[in-house]
Amino acid sequence: MQNSSGSRFALILVRYLFFWAVGIALVTGTSLAASTTDVEHDLNIPRTSLNAALTEFTRQTGWPTESAVALPDSTWVGPLKGTYTAAAALAQLLAGSGFEFKQKEQSFSLSPQTARPAAPKKPPPRPSPPAPLQSDEVIVLARRRLQAQEPNPSRDIAFGEQDIEWQSPSQIGNMLSNSSQQPFAMNRRANGAQFAELRGLGIDATSVTINGRRAPPTIGETTGSFDLGLVPVTAVAGMKIALEPTELQIGPPAGGGNVDIELKKLPHPIVELQYGDADGGSEERRLGMGTGIETERFTGSIVWEHFDRDPLYGDARDRWRNQDFRRFGGRDYRVSSDRASLNSYYTAMPEIDQNSLVALAELELTERTSLFGELLFTDRDVMQQFSPPVVSQMLPATNPFNPSGRPIPIDTFFSQEPARQRGTQSEWWRGVAGFKSQWQSWHLELAAVGTRDDVLVISSHDLNQQRLSEALAESDPGRALNVLDPAFPGNREVLDHLRAPPSDIHFQSKTSTVTATARGTFDIGERDISASIGGEWEQSDILVGAWLPMRRTVQSGFAQFEVPLTQQTTLNLGSRLDRVSDVGLLWSPQLAFEWRPSESLTAYASAGSSERAASPVDLFQPISIVPTSAFDPVRQQANKVDVVMGGNPDLEPVSSRTFAMGLLWEPDAPLLKKLGAKYWRIHLDDRITFPAISYLLSNEGLYQDRIVRDASGTLQLIDMRRINGGPLDTSGVDLETLLSFDSKLGKITSKLDITFVDKYSSNEMRGLPRVERAGIANSYGTIPRWRVIGSLAVERAFGTVVTTVRHMPAYQDAYVVPNGRTIESQTLLDLTIVLDLGQVVAGFAPLKHWKATFGVENLLDDPPPFADVGMSSGFDPSQGDLRQRYVFFKLSREF
Repeated sequence: MQNSSGSRFALILVRYLFFWAVGIALVTGTSLAASTTDVEHDLNIPRTSLNAALTEFTRQTGWPTESAVALPDSTWVGPLKGTYTAAAALAQLLAGSGFEFKQKEQSFSLSPQTARPAAPKKPPPRPSPPAPLQSDEVIVLARRRLQAQEPNPSRDIAFGEQDIEWQSPSQIGNMLSNSSQQPFAMNRRANGAQFAELRGLGIDATSVTINGRRAPPTIGETTGSFDLGLVPVTAVAGMKIALEPTELQIGPPAGGGNVDIELKKLPHPIVELQYGDADGGSEERRLGMGTGIETERFTGSIVWEHFDRDPLYGDARDRWRNQDFRRFGGRDYRVSSDRASLNSYYTAMPEIDQNSLVALAELELTERTSLFGELLFTDRDVMQQFSPPVVSQMLPATNPFNPSGRPIPIDTFFSQEPARQRGTQSEWWRGVAGFKSQWQSWHLELAAVGTRDDVLVISSHDLNQQRLSEALAESDPGRALNVLDPAFPGNREVLDHLRAPPSDIHFQSKTSTVTATARGTFDIGERDISASIGGEWEQSDILVGAWLPMRRTVQSGFAQFEVPLTQQTTLNLGSRLDRVSDVGLLWSPQLAFEWRPSESLTAYASAGSSERAASPVDLFQPISIVPTSAFDPVRQQANKVDVVMGGNPDLEPVSSRTFAMGLLWEPDAPLLKKLGAKYWRIHLDDRITFPAISYLLSNEGLYQDRIVRDASGTLQLIDMRRINGGPLDTSGVDLETLLSFDSKLGKITSKLDITFVDKYSSNEMRGLPRVERAGIANSYGTIPRWRVIGSLAVERAFGTVVTTVRHMPAYQDAYVVPNGRTIESQTLLDLTIVLDLGQVVAGFAPLKHWKATFGVENLLDDPPPFADVGMSSGFDPSQGDLRQRYVFFKLSREF
């Protein structure tokens, strides 16, 4: 008898608190070696910017610093070399900087230096009163200047360098798993690609930028968005999620917001070594190294990373080792003749071998002008495995091994043949070169970005379908195929004759972008209005196999203004116009309002609309055929079927409308640091989607052109190429809290993010009725009614314990429509322990500046619940994966 949802959650919470307490004990048990104010440190901090010097100070002493105000990059301090206590060293560094500090239990708090009152002076003589003004005279004594408010960065969701250190992901996309607005699992793509799918609106509804500049969609086996896995973790300083509105400079606003990846600028060498493993496979190794240089006029850094992962095969998990899901109350997805589970051969997580290089540089020409550049390169090999060749068609009466003398349906596979494989070899390049200058109150920038994506997909161990049909119809026993005896389907010559040689398809995309922007303020009447004005030219070239190359040119102009209405209110309005060569004019306006009645309280509202052309990848991605197993409602059984994937050149532009309003309170309180609530509403139309197999087969009368059967009615092929879906309307509420305080255990930080979805109504395929998807399983991706991400960190100078809870409530199972089953709630627990080895073992020089990280994801090894919506997968792939518990260890050092 299963526990109720409430009792199950309570049980998991108790177990979670137990493991958390164990982690706390492990760290606090080293407190005898913890850093205190009397410990002296051998320091060597060069002359550098204040921010970089404080980073070095924390690295070399183990004492973190925090500041309530932004620290200026223009302030230089140092050098500092010698033996100091932490407090004495910080006092030396801050001398003359305009900042002072206060010591807390485990950190230093910085603030602008308070001016000391000067000795009282004799008051100056009173000025004589001004002469009376004549009636036609006007003297302007002062001008009222209303400065435009800066956008509030706290409204964005940010994962900083500390968050990355604490979570230690092997791929940067995994960071989004700890955002309540990312409802889908990151490891659900069979080819290992990782996409941001905020709000569950689809991968093309969330744009991606790198250092604030748009990253075009990657091509190949991925779809119309950027694969986050191409950016190496070692080179990432942080990730920021802007939901609404987004800057018009980066392109037409996407309904799902924007994810910006910030790259590291290294002032010193670093090295990171990480190893992780899950039971049965998916062993991962990551080695990252980097170095940098920083002078008063030049900064540069370079990072290299190697990442590889062993495959996780389906037979390592009971869910795929036996696809007879009747034991869960579901269907039997084994191949009918052999009772074989095809997924047992599949890679639940593919094999990956990846090398990446990232280089950044900036040269200051004068005090107001500088040149900058970026280079990113990733070479990646991905190997997917499927089952051995499968035969699912009619066996002619002419076949000498057919005992019935009439055509009979067959559904079997050659277990003695090698498994089919598909390898993807890709090279991705991105280069940026630019010039920026400061002229009076204006910041001018000209940047050119070039991106190139080369992909080669190689399929092997397939059968030649024409030769297979001929061998089945052959009457000569020496040349015929015996499929009724899988142990001996024919002589070796027949089998060799049936094998298809490896096939490959090459495709390439090139994108060149030039953007000119001017940001600054100008006076209109009594107001200083902030503005961002610019233009952009972009050209994309797509080459797919033997197809004719496709070229798209986009010419854009954009303008965005911040108008201060009063001292507390600001109006932000902007518009972007894109002329797309193969589509026409597309217009994207937006409007936002912000009210700050106090320094700690902000109320805001925003609205916008956009038109976005389908990407060249969506239009011209090459056609590929992927074998899978599907339940055929006509024959009431599962059998092998080929699925056609690829682009569609007839796709229409996607339109979106967004609205949001919220409150953000950031009090200067001992405990509560942040409290926010936001209501949001989004409408999309003509969305680009894949028609789901279950929807096609359940509505075969409407989509006969996408389903192919043989003469006997056996399912042969399903066309899942992209289509424009119907409208989607969704709305909900985001809640967030941040608590932080000092205690005897150390600095304790607790975060809680909740996204509640009130409505998610969509028409996935035109011609079908609109359905409500919130809280109901769906093959396009399940939208939970609510999703909770909570974390608790206890931070000491010598180590940190971080625990994360990801909870999703129970929801209705469905096979096209709800089937009466309930998929149980799931709570996944993660635990990470970060130790500064130089602080833990004080005085042992070889461990100085080394950090060790121990982590466990899915601590309790919870498998994904059975779900009929997953069809042959046996679980909901949008909400979980088969890796389950994953244990990792990382060793890192900053020199």
